[in-house]
Amino acid sequence: LEIPNASQSTVYFEYLLMHNNTTAIELTGSYAAISLDNTTIADNGTGIVFDSDTSADIENSIIHKNTNTFVEATGSTGHTCNVEYSCIEGTPLYTGTGNTNDKPDFCDKEGYEYRLIEGSPCIDAGDPARTDEIDGTRLDMGYLPSDEDIKIIQGSYPNEHWNWVSYPKFFGGSDQSASHCGKRAGYGYGYAQTQSRLAR
Repeated sequence: LEIPNASQSTVYFEYLLMHNNTTAIELTGSYAAISLDNTTIADNGTGIVFDSDTSADIENSIIHKNTNTFVEATGSTGHTCNVEYSCIEGTPLYTGTGNTNDKPDFCDKEGYEYRLIEGSPCIDAGDPARTDEIDGTRLDMGYLPSDEDIKIIQGSYPNEHWNWVSYPKFFGGSDQSASHCGKRAGYGYGYAQTQSRLAR
């Protein structure tokens, strides 16, 4: 995805997934600018290439598992990159509010790539001022939001995951999800629990 000089205007992207490219995003020409929100850039040769005087605003996004995260174009004299509430691979930790460089814990099962497994540091870690998360919780980082009632759990064996679906108790109280994987939970105590392993 090439973002050329745009007369000092900014190109906005929201809920963008960029993967398996030589270069995911290239800002070419002075003053090219991009704004990324809830974007995942992963498994590319390079995440973003910056030319001279280019800029990027990155929020609620994940840039991880690329050979290179950010690269300066040949002859570049510098760029501006503002990052908040995002997971950016590399050290030191990228400056800005709410950032992490921890592994995002993507699901690696075919058909579920780039979804966040249970326990990911990117779940409920986006901008707390945003109120548009699908499950009513705090915003997640990245392209694919998680749902607190549909949990993707890393299984005991390599490359196996489970899809846990929790249902409300029949007689009130909080939702309760299955407590372990591999077996169907019981139906006692006034609640139903189900879980199903994702298709191989």
